[in-house]
Amino acid sequence: MEDRLKFRVFDKKENCYSDGYYIQDDGALVDEVEGYIAIEDDFIIEQCTGLKDKNGKLIFEGDIINYTVDGETFSGILEYGGYTGSLGFGYSSYCKTIGYLLAKFARIANEDITHKFVEHLRRTYTSMSVGYYFKHETKTSVYSFGLTTANASDMEVIGNIHNNPELLEY
Repeated sequence: MEDRLKFRVFDKKENCYSDGYYIQDDGALVDEVEGYIAIEDDFIIEQCTGLKDKNGKLIFEGDIINYTVDGETFSGILEYGGYTGSLGFGYSSYCKTIGYLLAKFARIANEDITHKFVEHLRRTYTSMSVGYYFKHETKTSVYSFGLTTANASDMEVIGNIHNNPELLEY
């Protein structure tokens, strides 16, 4: 995790990533060559998660990622902040794990009640967290879940939000 304190800087005016900056103890962004404090509104600082994707590439905030689970690939963005973890990803695996309960319940209840039971499980096993998270959006839904060492190895960095925003279009 020695990469945890790395960061990259996106220059909004030049519309590119810039090298040669460091962050002072007070949090100010400083140009290494010129020695001036950069105007924060002109830059976006993206921290490294300290984790690597399946190809060994470091994962940063703002990266666009392909995540494959249960043979299906989803594209999304890596962000930092508060998020609601959901059962949207790995949901079929989750159902397999509790499949015996659903099957047993289905035998004693009609389909409508079974559907309500599944929705109850979705609500029950959704939680609010803070940290790095993967967010996948469709026209009708948003799925998110926390980034971990385990799931990072199933991810592939395919671009970033500044240079490749079209990769998030659906």
